[in-house]
This record gives sequence, C-alpha cells and structure tokens, in this order.
Amino acid sequence: LPFSGYLVHLGSFTLIAVAFWAAVGNIVGTIFTYLISRYLGSAFLYKYGKYVLVTHKDIDSATKLFDRHGVKIIFISRLIPGVRGFVPIPAGIAKMKFMPFVVYVFTGSFIYSLFLTYIGFVAGENWNIIGPYFKKFESVIVGAVMVAFAWWVWHHFGKGNKE
Repeated sequence: LPFSGYLVHLGSFTLIAVAFWAAVGNIVGTIFTYLISRYLGSAFLYKYGKYVLVTHKDIDSATKLFDRHGVKIIFISRLIPGVRGFVPIPAGIAKMKFMPFVVYVFTGSFIYSLFLTYIGFVAGENWNIIGPYFKKFESVIVGAVMVAFAWWVWHHFGKGNKE
C-alpha cells in the first residue's frame, strides 16, 4: 500500500480508491475465514487445534474475550498487523452477525489502508531514498514476530503445560 500511495503521488490512482479497493480485498479473505470458522465451530478447534498450537485454554480465553468485546476487537484488530488475519476465527465461532462483522472489518481495513497509502503518498519524490528503510523495517517486524512466536510456543508448550 505505501507503494500504491507513491503511485497516487504520481497521479495513477486516487488515495480513496486505493484504500477502498484494499479494504474490499481484505473483506474477501476475512469473510472466507469467518465462514469456515462459523461452519466448523469450536468443536473443530478443540479436536484439531493442537496441530496448529492452539490449546483448549486459548480457545476458551478467546471466546470469553470475544463475547465481552467482540465488536471492538473486530474493529481494532484491523489496525494491527499480524493480528488482523486471526480475528475472523473467534467471530465465526461466536456466530457474530454477518453484516455488522463486514461493516466493522471494512471500516477498520479502510482506515488502515488509507494510513499506509497516505505514507506512500507523502513519501512522493523521496520514494527511492526511503525504500531501503522499508526493507529494514520489514526485517525488524519479521524478527519480532519470530521471537514472539517462539516465546508463545515455549510459554504454552515448553514449561510442561499439557492438556
């Protein structure tokens, strides 16, 4: 999206159109995950979750949290990289109403997409200069995600936590 913002700067696209179509694309994948989760439900995760490192405790905690704050979680999660892709799962399991789900996902995704596109737009003529910094930032994010995942696996499974 930042590169699309650069293309907005060049006049190839409009800022709103890029953010809109990015949010629409986000909705397609999110609805797919939501529908699968809604259809399969928590029983599927209880049975097979261990194969993707999800414990019964994780499922129960996520369900309780989603029951209390579902709408807020859906909206806010669209603004957080790494979390965005997982939130449709508890929404589907909780059988959140479809249209509010779509509206909150779209709204959060639109804001996030608008922000990232705007960064590229502002970068404008300096795109070639800042491009390498984006690459470094990507490496930091990937490294942080790997460390967080390793910590999570150790915390859930490495300290003798068995179910």
